[in-house]
Amino acid sequence: MSQFCARKLLVATPLIGDGNFERTVVLLLEHTADGAIGLVLNRPSELAVAKLLTGWENVGGVLFSGGPVSPESLIGLAHEWPGGTEMGWTRLIGDIGSVNLSLGAGQLGGETGPRLFFGYAGWEADQLESEIDSGAWFVVDPEPSDVLTDDPEGLWSAVLARQPNELSWFANYPDNLRAN
Repeated sequence: MSQFCARKLLVATPLIGDGNFERTVVLLLEHTADGAIGLVLNRPSELAVAKLLTGWENVGGVLFSGGPVSPESLIGLAHEWPGGTEMGWTRLIGDIGSVNLSLGAGQLGGETGPRLFFGYAGWEADQLESEIDSGAWFVVDPEPSDVLTDDPEGLWSAVLARQPNELSWFANYPDNLRAN
């Protein structure tokens, strides 16, 4: 794949061959000639935001595993709020954007605050293109509702089900072919 596909979704195919990404949906944040960075959108962890981060005690929800690279880093995504762009909010898709987490939970707007991801998915130059060309990823357009979905476990199937033609058939692909 020669074109860069930032702001697209990467949907893992059954050929992915990497347990870190099996049945994942990745929002591609950046894709240049030097490589790519994305966030796995459908891997909630067992870790509660309020119990792990000082100053975030009033924020509900769990931390999401954004990918295997740099698991000590945090990235936040949130709906836009009044004054958000002046307060470190940067649009990604629709009314969803990244937030400057150094502002703290109290200044980031919204009742629930941002969705927090630890780690991210990363690819070196030409690595992602090679994986796409080998059939490990479907590249599809996102919908804003995908990014902060209330059903992360169902996201992989939901994204595939709305695709045109035969691609939608993969939404019903069994977890284990031997159990089929």
